[in-house]
Amino acid sequence: MRYPRSHTSDSFFRHAIRPGGPWRGATPGRAGCRRSGLSLLSVLVSLLIVALATIAVGSTVVAMRAAEQRDRAKQDFAQASGGFDELVVAVATTVKPPRKDLLQPAIDHYQKFVQSHAADKKLLPEVVSARFHLAALHAKLGSKEGVEAMALGLGDLDEIAKQEAPDLATFPSLQDCALKVATPVEWFMVKDADRSYGTRLIFCINRAMGTYSALSRKYPDDVNLRNNHAALLKGWALIQGQLPGGRPKSLAAWLTARDILETLVRDQPAVQDYQVRLVESLANAARIQKTDKVLDQATANMQRAVAVREQMAAAQPDNKTLQQEMTTAKRELERMKPAETPAAAEADKPADAPVAEARADDAKPADGSDAAAPPAETEKETPPATTGETPPEPEAGAPAAAESPAEKAPSAGQ
Repeated sequence: MRYPRSHTSDSFFRHAIRPGGPWRGATPGRAGCRRSGLSLLSVLVSLLIVALATIAVGSTVVAMRAAEQRDRAKQDFAQASGGFDELVVAVATTVKPPRKDLLQPAIDHYQKFVQSHAADKKLLPEVVSARFHLAALHAKLGSKEGVEAMALGLGDLDEIAKQEAPDLATFPSLQDCALKVATPVEWFMVKDADRSYGTRLIFCINRAMGTYSALSRKYPDDVNLRNNHAALLKGWALIQGQLPGGRPKSLAAWLTARDILETLVRDQPAVQDYQVRLVESLANAARIQKTDKVLDQATANMQRAVAVREQMAAAQPDNKTLQQEMTTAKRELERMKPAETPAAAEADKPADAPVAEARADDAKPADGSDAAAPPAETEKETPPATTGETPPEPEAGAPAAAESPAEKAPSAGQ
């Protein structure tokens, strides 16, 4: 049985499937939604690119500003440090003891710099230098805070030294920042110094000596590293010289410092500081060797010290201090030479010596007194014995005259 087709339903289907009908119209709607989604995504990506570009430009500007500020901080630090160094030298040489109110501006400057830039790794060399300056100023004023500042500076110094290729041109100098300002004696003669302070100071010096020694071996042509290594060896030699049984280590440090300073004098002949320190190392090594009865090596080192003194005096003929120091060094050298035996002295006499002696005897007064005769040259140079002391008998092979305390001490500037 066939049912009659409904006009309504037939019309509906024909309308639905004809071109432009509702089913066909649905397809463009879905495509439009996809196009709208892509457009929205493109907008978001574009906005993200613009945002990232803006951030990158802003970061670049910030980085440029930071670099400019860092460069300005480096320049300001270098200029201020130079001025404060002159101030510290002037105070140290004219005011005894140094007054804190005169050095306080320098302390404030370095403390402020450390507080402002301690976290900036790009300014680490300047921070280390500031810490070293603070250490020296505290030691100069007799404060134990110096060893704390030095320890912090050495920690940062080791961080720089561990870099694969450290910038040697900006590598901090403990010698220029601290050891030149405060002498080794001042580092130890601070107020309320105890065993703990001394132990920590010795540890710091030994640590710094290891750092500069390792770097100077790695970069043997760098003058700054060798200069610092030699300066620390001097401090180490002085410390060991005061410790029981430390004389061998003291001698070894003086000899190593001597060898390093010889290279510095060779490479930088116009720097008088290297010459002064070379003479100091040579003379102190010679005195220890003399005590140990190693007279040939002692004489060789003292001869070299005299030669350097002569060069310095020749370069400044009007400098009376250098002339006096040269004369003192020559006298000390003469006393280091082994005494001649009677047989050797007799062999060195000229052939007409007996005739000259006979004439001299004839010229003496009739009573045989020679009280008016001038003292021999060696007698003029022999210092008088200290009151209450008996001069020791000369030993075989010992120097002809004893050293005076004034001549035994290192000369000025050493």
